[in-house]
Amino acid sequence: MRKADIVSAGVVAVFGLFVLLVVIPVWVPGHLEGGGYGLRAQDFPLFTAISFSLFAAGLFAYRVFFTKPDEADETPIPPKSWRFLAIAGGVLAAITVLLDTVGFLAGGPVAIGAFMVMMGERRPLPVVSLSLAAPLAVWLFFWKFLEFPLP
Repeated sequence: MRKADIVSAGVVAVFGLFVLLVVIPVWVPGHLEGGGYGLRAQDFPLFTAISFSLFAAGLFAYRVFFTKPDEADETPIPPKSWRFLAIAGGVLAAITVLLDTVGFLAGGPVAIGAFMVMMGERRPLPVVSLSLAAPLAVWLFFWKFLEFPLP
């Protein structure tokens, strides 16, 4: 685990610096539009990127300087879990495309049903009923009650 912590903390720290030095200055506006009160648009992203970078650097320093190398430094995530993550990422990408093309009411039940099956639910009645009821309830609450349009 020590080696995995060092590598992952280094990657997160470098990514945090990239976000701080490149992404936020280029993509996040730094001015307040109209009124001149409140936080700037980039304040929360800056806080988040700085926090992540500092925590990652702290983990990196701790694992490098204050812990001994593990005798059996094994992989923290087994191959079966990597396969699940790859499949879940693919399903999530497909669901994103589906929601963009057919909308929330048609794509929502597919999304909920797919993730319920991926998480181990095999009984058809709960999968179908929850897959249909949850998006409908969300749609009714946001669209009809709050009058906030969903895609």
